[in-house]
Amino acid sequence: MTNDQQPYWAQPIRPYATNPTYNEQRRERLRAAIDDYMCTDDFDPRQCFEEIVAEVINSRDYHHSQWDRANTLLTMLMGPKSETL
Repeated sequence: MTNDQQPYWAQPIRPYATNPTYNEQRRERLRAAIDDYMCTDDFDPRQCFEEIVAEVINSRDYHHSQWDRANTLLTMLMGPKSETL
């Protein structure tokens, strides 16, 4: 499968892109946040997971109009039990 056939999130980020797309910039920010968690000596995968879920919940609550999209993301992250959060 070539890069053109892959979904954008599965494609490698262009290294040192001089004019990155918004999707590339957003993915780079996500990568940097994940690296920030993983590159500390006291990295705790469970804490990282819980904080990501907590931020999705905070975003869902703040952006009530995006409720369905946030719930879909929570279901993908946690499975069907996330509907009770």
